[in-house]
Amino acid sequence: MVKDVLTEHDIDENRIHFELFKASKPAEIESDAAVSNGKTKITVTVDDESTTFEMSQKQTILEAALDEDLDAPYSCQGGICSSCLARITEAKPLCAKTIF
Repeated sequence: MVKDVLTEHDIDENRIHFELFKASKPAEIESDAAVSNGKTKITVTVDDESTTFEMSQKQTILEAALDEDLDAPYSCQGGICSSCLARITEAKPLCAKTIF
């Protein structure tokens, strides 16, 4: 739509640039660190309130936090907008794909 308006106003198409953003499909993660029952115990701190719970290793931390009714910040739920950006204070994450 914006491109159409620009070309209608005689802007050279070589000067018009755009980017498409979308979340990648989640990939299966294989790890030696996998827990036998497919669950991981985590502690999430939102607004200085910590909650500890088990989550499925097939979920994102955001999905698990929302399932626990935590008021975690998010917008796109796909890892693109960075609203849900978090800090890991212990352990090491297993990332299916880095989008950034």
